This record gives sequence, C-alpha cells and structure tokens, in this order.
Amino acid sequence: MTRYVIQIEGDNVPESLVGAPLSIEVISTDGRAQRTVLPLTSRPVRHEVSGPDSYLVRAALPSGRRLATTVVESGFIELHQDDMAIAKAVLDLEESGAAADFWREAGSLLQIAAAIRAANKPEEPLPRWLVEATRDLVVRTWKSVAGFVSDTLDHYRDKGAPVVVGGSTTEVIARPSVNTRSESKGVGGVPTPAATLNFEWGVFRAWEGEDGTAQRLLIQRGGTGSIGELGEVEPFKLENHRGNYLIRVLGPPPDPGSLVAWVPGLQHGSARIAIDPDNANNRSGSLLIAFPDLEDTMATTLFSYVRQSSLEEARIGLPVLVESLQHNTEPLGPNRGMLSAYVLYKLRHPYAAEFIPYLRRQFPELADVHILSAAQLIAAGRNGEVDEPLSKALDCGVPTYNEGIRLLRDSTNFLCDFYPQEPRFRSNARRASVMAAAANFDSSLTCLRLSDSLTAAFAGAFRLPAFGGSRLRAR
Repeated sequence: MTRYVIQIEGDNVPESLVGAPLSIEVISTDGRAQRTVLPLTSRPVRHEVSGPDSYLVRAALPSGRRLATTVVESGFIELHQDDMAIAKAVLDLEESGAAADFWREAGSLLQIAAAIRAANKPEEPLPRWLVEATRDLVVRTWKSVAGFVSDTLDHYRDKGAPVVVGGSTTEVIARPSVNTRSESKGVGGVPTPAATLNFEWGVFRAWEGEDGTAQRLLIQRGGTGSIGELGEVEPFKLENHRGNYLIRVLGPPPDPGSLVAWVPGLQHGSARIAIDPDNANNRSGSLLIAFPDLEDTMATTLFSYVRQSSLEEARIGLPVLVESLQHNTEPLGPNRGMLSAYVLYKLRHPYAAEFIPYLRRQFPELADVHILSAAQLIAAGRNGEVDEPLSKALDCGVPTYNEGIRLLRDSTNFLCDFYPQEPRFRSNARRASVMAAAANFDSSLTCLRLSDSLTAAFAGAFRLPAFGGSRLRAR
C-alpha cells in the first residue's frame, strides 16, 4: 500500500533562526489539520498524510508572521521501491515584507479553493475552515498595513519619535533594529546631530519603602556609558557577582528614565535595547523594550511562542526541549535555564517539578527561579510553602524577564488574599504591583519606567574595577 508523505523544508533561513523549532500545520481540503514540528536545519521533515490530495502547509512564527505554501495532488511523485509517494513543501523565510507574505498565503488559499471547486459541484459552498482562513488573512494584513501607516504618520508628525515597524521573522527571538536618537532641524532644514542618551549600570543591593509608600531600589554602581549607533549593550561583569545587572537608561529631563534587567550569556553576546513606539503614550509602562543575546534558539523560540500565547505551537516543540535538557552535556547558562523553566511551567510539563528546584540550587541569586518555584507550589495547592520563595525573589531585587514580573504580581496577590491579616504579604504584593505597573510587557527582558512610585538610587561604586563593554550603541 502506497504511503503519501509531504517533505517540508525551510528556505532562506536567517542565521539567528537556525535550529529553531517551527510549528507546522498541514490542512487537507476537507479541513482536517495535522501538526508537526520543523527544526530549521538543513534536514527536511517528512510528514505522512492520509492520501493524495491538495494540502495547505503553513507556519506561524513567534513574531506573528505567517508563512504558507501549497502541495497539490499532482505534486506527489511515486517512489515504487519504497511504496511511497512524496511531495515537497518549501517555506520561504526570506524577509520580504507583509505584502509578499500576503500574496504567498493568498495564492496558497486560492490553490486549495481551486482544488475543492474541481472536486465538488459548482453550487456547493466552500468549506467553512477555508472561508475563516481567508477572513483571518485579510484581517491580519489590514492590521499590519494600518499599523505601518500609523507609525509612518506619527514619525512625520514628530521627527523626534523613532519608528520601529514590526512583523519580521526574527524580531521576537533576535534583537530589533532601532533608532534611539532624536533629530532636530537646523539651518536650511538640515538635521542637527542628535543628543546622546546615557546610562549607568550596577547591581541590586536592597529595597526601601513600606506598604503604601514609594518603592526605591538601592543599586551599587558599576559603571556608566552612552547610547551610540547600534542599540547594543556590550556585556559587563563583576567578579563574584552571579545575579542580574540593572541598567538605568536616562531620558531627557525631566524624564527619570527606565530600568532594564539583564544577565549576560555564556557566549558574551550583547543585549539590544529599543524604543517601543506602540508604548510611547502608555500610561505607566516603560518606553523601552529589551532583548538578550540569542543564546539558545530552541528555548528562546518556545519562550517567544509562550509570550505570544501560542501555546499549541510551543507544545509541539516541547518534547525536543525536554530531551535536550535531560541529556545536556554542556554547562547550563542562566538564560537558557530561565527561558526553559518558563516554558515548562507555562505548559505544565511534569519535568518542571524537577528542573525548577534544580535551577534554584544552581542560580539562587536570580529572582526568576524563586518566582517560578512559588508559582509551581501555588499550582500544586501547597500554599503554606509559597512565602519562602517569594520572599527570596524580592530579596534578589528585580526579575530578569518580564514574565517574572507578571508571575510575581499574581503570586504575591494570591498570597495576600489567602492571608489577608499578614502585613508582610501586603507589603510584598504592593511592591510587586508597583513593578508590574511600571513594566512594558511587550519586552522580553524586564523594562521598568521609573517614576514617583518607583525610583532607583545608584551609589557606592565598586572597589574592584568592572571589565567588559560599557558602551550602548543604537541604530
């Protein structure tokens, strides 16, 4: 009996996506959908289907970008020696813009519609799934075009507001290209040189502020730098420091700036800080978004799916992540560990019960691992044990990732509601709520807007000199 197989592969894969697990959906003309995962490597994936038919093959990237192609019934080539018929589906990841993606996906839907029309009577309506897929394509494209137009108009209305247009393949799991400088018109309309924004960095030392008062972070100063051309923060390091670093990016007066948390990776790559145009008029959250260096493609991609609430896409690649963690022979870096733990927790994988305690032993200086432990205990109904990891998390200062801010707020509020008479729980919940109100949840790394409610005081420079980069470049 002949087996029918679709060979799926990626083309024009960006270097930053090599090895990432791409969630694939294969839909037949009768609307039946199957899911598989395509690791973006040089080796294609073979997916068996029920028989000769036309199939829509599509993928949703963590950034929200959609890719699609079509396999037609006549595309299956029989391999008699293997009792198999194979058709090829190639997903093109080239950065060609929303318009090109629209026409690719629209063309694929039209091919499927033509195949259905050929098999059915002319008066029969198209299946509901195809109509809904077409409507979804139109809505997504309209939102993308409307967002682009809005960003462009805002840019021309205010030359000082940089524009970042989203929707690229790599924007979520790699670093965005940004402009963090403002320009003004000089004599004859020629732009004058932009003013350079500065930053200072250090490490957390203590919290100040009781329940009902402003919260202040006391930070031991490590060094200073300035924003340049590429939006990058080169890694810096202090001997014997295993926690995260806090970077205060200073805005023009009277803006008190924003605070970014970051743990440099094992590969000593740079972080990227960008201005978020969608949050420019936000009531409280930071104007900045920040991304760490791409250290582990698998964990970062699944974490990006989770942040976008694409849980089904993340769940498909989860077994590969778990296997890589269980059979890991390389040193586990803190970023890979934290991102993997967030994915395991969000998807309720049983390995989280073993992995998160392991991270607490390995990286006790990082707030994220204690927050995840508290969330696990709440999910298991062990409410009496939650106080210890939550208190430890706040003793560590600020979570490295914004998902930690969200979980800290929810967990401290839960504990406060569960024990309403305990003043310390109310104080912890207040502190977490202040951080959540200041956060930009579109960012991967924690970005907090400083204000009267949340301040940061840098003092007491280290005696031992820091080494590494201290320059932030912006593009």
